[in-house]
Amino acid sequence: MISNVGFIYLFPLEKSSSTTIISNITQNIATPEDWKEKMVRFFTVGEFYMLLSRHNMLAMLIFAFLLGIVLRHSSDENTDVFRKFMPGGNEVMKELLRLIMKIAPIGLGAYIAYQAGTLGSQFWGFYAKPLGIFHAMEILYFFVFFSLYAFIGRGPKGIKLFWKNNILPSFTAISTCSSLATMPTNLETAKK
Repeated sequence: MISNVGFIYLFPLEKSSSTTIISNITQNIATPEDWKEKMVRFFTVGEFYMLLSRHNMLAMLIFAFLLGIVLRHSSDENTDVFRKFMPGGNEVMKELLRLIMKIAPIGLGAYIAYQAGTLGSQFWGFYAKPLGIFHAMEILYFFVFFSLYAFIGRGPKGIKLFWKNNILPSFTAISTCSSLATMPTNLETAKK
């Protein structure tokens, strides 16, 4: 948290002028659409391949839902090949996602390195303020709401008991950044 405050001090964010904001908004506004056209576009797509776009997730979900209904109502002998394809495709997609999740940190690190190299101090200034706000809210949540949970559980005595016994698990969680690593400490503290 101290490093985030330091970044905010060293790399302050520039304030955008109102004319810049207004020009960005007017550029992003497309031609006005009728509400009926928006509703149709919300549930459907113009071409089948557009179902795979992240902008058309509802249409994809509706398609998948209807496909499942039709598949359940179809006879087994006519849909046997397709029924076998679905679990096989599911396994292939799981393996693909597993591979992507193993490689993703490399790409994310490369992206951050590129952004830091391209933007320089603007990059850290951009991320420092949200991180500082996040950590401040995180600390506030930790003290206020965990005290509230202890109060709900046992009243004023619960707050004293909670904070008396929660110091070691809290420091373990902060130092390891792992909820699993705090398990032995939590189990030991729960006995108290």
